Amino acid sequence: MRLKSFTAPSMDAAMRRIRAEFGEDAVIVATRPVNGRREVCVTAAIDRADVISAEVAAAPAPPASPVDGAGAEGDGVVAAIDRALAYHRAPDDARARVRVAVNEQASSTAEALAGALGECFAFAPLDLDLDPGRAPPALALVGPSGMGKTVTIAKIAARVALAGKPPRVVTTDNFRAGGIDQLRALTRLLDIDLETAASPRELEKVAGAGDGLLLIDTAGINPFSRASLVALSELLDGVGAEPVLTLAAGGNADDAAEIGEAFAAIGCARLVLTRLDAARRLGAALAAVASGGLAFADVSLSPHVSRGLRPLDPAGLARLLLCHPNAETPPTRSCEATQ
Repeated sequence: MRLKSFTAPSMDAAMRRIRAEFGEDAVIVATRPVNGRREVCVTAAIDRADVISAEVAAAPAPPASPVDGAGAEGDGVVAAIDRALAYHRAPDDARARVRVAVNEQASSTAEALAGALGECFAFAPLDLDLDPGRAPPALALVGPSGMGKTVTIAKIAARVALAGKPPRVVTTDNFRAGGIDQLRALTRLLDIDLETAASPRELEKVAGAGDGLLLIDTAGINPFSRASLVALSELLDGVGAEPVLTLAAGGNADDAAEIGEAFAAIGCARLVLTRLDAARRLGAALAAVASGGLAFADVSLSPHVSRGLRPLDPAGLARLLLCHPNAETPPTRSCEATQ
């Protein structure tokens, strides 16, 4: 691990220097005011092993897949892809759709799977390019408790702030112990003031009090409670915020399918997938997107705020399905799931 301190007139300036030298995978270790609080000193670290793992998952061109060698056993591309989907506990209907869409003439299994995923699923990365010619968007991260919404809000805020356009961040999570304190600690590192709103009226007031991208951190709710879903929808309607479902990788595919349907019913059209570093199988994510008619947006491969989110495209999803970076044993016949 490499450590280095950066001194700058503001947190935003320090983060730009860190990003220029260490890249977006730097980890913030400490921050403190210096020179009579006129400047800030930020200590950052980078772990080369972690960076390599993240880059493998985010590289534009997919590496050779561990299931590409299945042809030596007499299997074709379709069989190799189906084994990988079985390993991830992908729903039967999704597996069937992908099988039909596979181009067996593709140059590799990864390319064939990426093409099939592009036909079977939608992909719509978060729109954070703040065009001065149009009104800035408002995004609200929604989902069950424990999905990583608060950290994801901080990651989005960091991405926008580093681009020189600090967002406004508001939390409506007044129920979880320490929730506001956690987000305030994260936004403070970016020199962003955290605002709070406990009701639709308060949220409308906050939204109308300034300009710029508005990021809303919501409280986790029970996706199977109609009353909770209605209350969440009413909270966001007044500010015209787009609800984005936030779901942690892993979990039960049947539950995820119902969660996807529930949040699609209140206007969710995209899904942010979190905690890929702590999951081995992605079938639940496929189930949520398929059942809810959602689009894959961005993914989080690390719990560290500074490492941000990465847009997900068909090639990236194919890479994760064929060679998940956290899987000690890749999805080959030896770890194939039987269904």
